Amino acid sequence: MDNDIILPIIKRSLPEDIQVLYDRQNDEKNRNIHSLIQFVEKELAIKETIKGENTLNPDAKEFRPRTHMRNWRPQGFRPKLGFRPPQPVTPQFTPGSTSAPRQIIKNIKCYKCNKVGHIQRNCPLVKQQKN
Repeated sequence: MDNDIILPIIKRSLPEDIQVLYDRQNDEKNRNIHSLIQFVEKELAIKETIKGENTLNPDAKEFRPRTHMRNWRPQGFRPKLGFRPPQPVTPQFTPGSTSAPRQIIKNIKCYKCNKVGHIQRNCPLVKQQKN
């Protein structure tokens, strides 16, 4: 008699997931206060061991596989307005110029005339022969 009155009251005070597990595992004949207490103690012990396993090392770094891509973007991703992707750093010699200035080449030999100071493309002998 006490079982029928007290058991539903105790069950309602338990978390919903434990209530559902208890109803699934125990049939109508075996439901009594002692089996409920044993079941709840067993479930709480299982939850405590799982909780303890997750907090073994609180300072541990998050596991990230080698194939993890931080900058992965889904297909069809459009960046926000005003977004400019990073550009390689190039020195600007004159403001507003789009190309780098010609480098002064002193120790380069021309393949055409074997003189120092220019390359075959800029050779004055080739220019004279064309004229």
